[in-house]
Amino acid sequence: MGTLYFTHKNKPWTVSFGMGSMATGSFPLYHLWYAASGAWLFDGTLLIRAHIIDAYVGSVQFQLSFQEDGLTIFMTKKEESLFQEFSGHLYCRLQPQCVSVKADSHNNPDICAASP
Repeated sequence: MGTLYFTHKNKPWTVSFGMGSMATGSFPLYHLWYAASGAWLFDGTLLIRAHIIDAYVGSVQFQLSFQEDGLTIFMTKKEESLFQEFSGHLYCRLQPQCVSVKADSHNNPDICAASP
């Protein structure tokens, strides 16, 4: 299992996701149930898709592209009226306060991303 950590308006949030399986939880900011999974793509990009399975139906996708000196995060949402915070992109240079990636013995990522 992996975890994406981020902050929004100075409040910490997490999205847990399975690697080769689904993880469930309460989606950040909206407190709606979701099921999410992640997969490493061939170019070192981590793709995480969270499916909202509650009163609203939709999905939020995080695409984390790691470069030698930075990270680009693309976020897309598929729901008409919610999740505007999860639509767009963010780039940051690899610095301790910006992003860190750790993996356990099964190569499951533990990711922390925050805008300055």
